[in-house]
Amino acid sequence: MLPYDESNFELSLLGYNRRQVDRHIDQLNQRLDEATIAFDTAVALQNQLNDARTEIAKLRSIARTLPGGLRIGERITEILAAAEQQAAVIRAQAAHEADERQDYDRRDQHRAPVS
Repeated sequence: MLPYDESNFELSLLGYNRRQVDRHIDQLNQRLDEATIAFDTAVALQNQLNDARTEIAKLRSIARTLPGGLRIGERITEILAAAEQQAAVIRAQAAHEADERQDYDRRDQHRAPVS
């Protein structure tokens, strides 16, 4: 959360309701925290995917050198294809959840402020 320094705001009879401003800043900080967590999670997943792809390439290379490597290689290829499909599903779910969160945030921004 990014705290703000209350001393930067002058109290005045005219202007915005201080409680509303404080509440709005708290909501923005919460959204920022959520977005940061989502971004960090996406980066971690991308790193895991990159690591898995590197491992896949190594395993394919090893499989080609083994006796009967063609049969082993075919099975590994099947397993890797299934893993790639599962990764695609996970990525699609993450994108869908991110879209839903953005839609929710957009709708929330258009709601009337609470007094």
